Formats: sequence, C-alpha cells, structure tokens
Amino acid sequence: MGHKTIQTRHVLTKIFVEAEKRAKAEGLSSLQDAVRIFLVRYAQGDFQIGLIENIRPEKEEEYLNDSKQLEKELASGKSKFYNNSNDLLKELRK
Repeated sequence: MGHKTIQTRHVLTKIFVEAEKRAKAEGLSSLQDAVRIFLVRYAQGDFQIGLIENIRPEKEEEYLNDSKQLEKELASGKSKFYNNSNDLLKELRK
C-alpha cells in the first residue's frame, strides 16, 4: 500500500464559491468532482501547466553575471561539469 501526504492550502472564500458555482453549472455534483477530474487528467499527462516568470532587470543582471562567472570557472578548470551522475560519483569516490 502506498503512502500519501495530504497538504492543506488556504483558498480565498470568494474563489472557492465561484469555482463551486462553475462546477455545478457545468453539471458536476461538487467542486470536489472538478478537482478529481483535474487530478486524473493531469496525472495522465493530458495537459500541462505553464508559468511565465518575469525577472526584474536588476536580478537579470545578477543572473547574467553569475552565468559569466560560472563559464570562466568551467573554462579555467576551477569548476567541473559532469554529463551524468555516474561521472560525478566516480569523481567523488576518488
């Protein structure tokens, strides 16, 4: 038998009520049915959730600088790059 962890997340009452109204308007008996359908379809890979993240200009500059620094370290041999976990484990066992 598998294990599961149940997490609780708060949802604004307004959002919950509107979602419940929509579920019932679409012929479902409850919002729980909508959530169940969502989870089944999501687990089967029938759809994906996409996120768009806007990076603040000052953070983008910071990330670019970090990337440039890493490229320098890789080129100089100060940092190493591994193509797979087996190569990393071999190096760690030395």
